[in-house]
Amino acid sequence: MSTKNNTIKTEKKQYHHLTYDDRVKIEFMINEKDENGKRLYSNTDIAKKLGVHKSTISRELRRIKSKINVITGKRRNLPYSAYRAQEDYNFKRGLSKAHYILDDYPKMRKYIEDKILIEKWAPDVIVGYMNRQKKYLEEGFTSISVPTIYNAIRYGIINVKISDMRRMSKFEKHTKDVQKKEVPENKREYSIEKRPKNINNRSEFGHFELDTVIGSSKGIHSCLLTMTERKTRFEIALKIESKSSESVVKKVNQLKVLQQIMVVSLVIF
Repeated sequence: MSTKNNTIKTEKKQYHHLTYDDRVKIEFMINEKDENGKRLYSNTDIAKKLGVHKSTISRELRRIKSKINVITGKRRNLPYSAYRAQEDYNFKRGLSKAHYILDDYPKMRKYIEDKILIEKWAPDVIVGYMNRQKKYLEEGFTSISVPTIYNAIRYGIINVKISDMRRMSKFEKHTKDVQKKEVPENKREYSIEKRPKNINNRSEFGHFELDTVIGSSKGIHSCLLTMTERKTRFEIALKIESKSSESVVKKVNQLKVLQQIMVVSLVIF
């Protein structure tokens, strides 16, 4: 067997696709401006917040930047919209969706799964055996390469994990055993692990997730508090004094008071 087939790259790819939540945050942040109409958050600030490269934000802001009027034929500039950007992404993603060969050959997929999980064979051994036995001539089988099997494992096409591969252990990074810090008693009751299942399933309206965004403009630092409703993705963005817990609690309490005033006003009128 060649050395080339035995060399497996297990590193994760250095890119990820923006989600609709990411695009909503982008829309909010580019619309935050100072008194002179200048953006408070640059593309670099937004990229750091979302954990992507700034060029990703630049490309994202160019999505559907203009639209042609069908009647007049003139091009009209459009502001960035998270909804339009997501629709454009879904359309283009549907056109470029990859097709995996094992999706068309379930019998061969099950054969490979059994060889790996039950008989503990490596993909290069499986491919070599199938070629010698001319399995590709049988019904439900076709020719397949070693990289195709590994890609099918990484992308979840077959029910096998990288940890199930006997030859992958030497490529795994060894991490030191780090002792977990004990959570203080006054904070244990607020652990996200104790969140009810109906919140995780996004079946009810009214559950919000909070986050903070820090930006800078000419040395003046500002902070933005974002509140996202889990079911509808409804987003609220508010300016706060700093990223401290005191500032966040203060702004949330102000929002609660405003909500109570609105409720009382509706009851009276």
